[in-house]
Amino acid sequence: MIRRILYVVVCLLLLPILAHPSKAAGMAAEKFSYTADFGKNDAVQFCVSNGKDYAVNFKGITDVETGKKCFKLDVTF
Repeated sequence: MIRRILYVVVCLLLLPILAHPSKAAGMAAEKFSYTADFGKNDAVQFCVSNGKDYAVNFKGITDVETGKKCFKLDVTF
């Protein structure tokens, strides 16, 4: 038990050191943008396991909540 506690403490101390942002200081930042056009093709597919049922209440483009067009998915399991 003591060994596990020490292992966790060592990991928690080393993680901030290893993930310090100065490690990536020499790398150039690149802009990235991803856009999906849900109006042309349906990119959302359901896969259900163990024979559980689901009902799709709404699946499509909407602008009700945000004022911008977005894809909304309302599913009841």
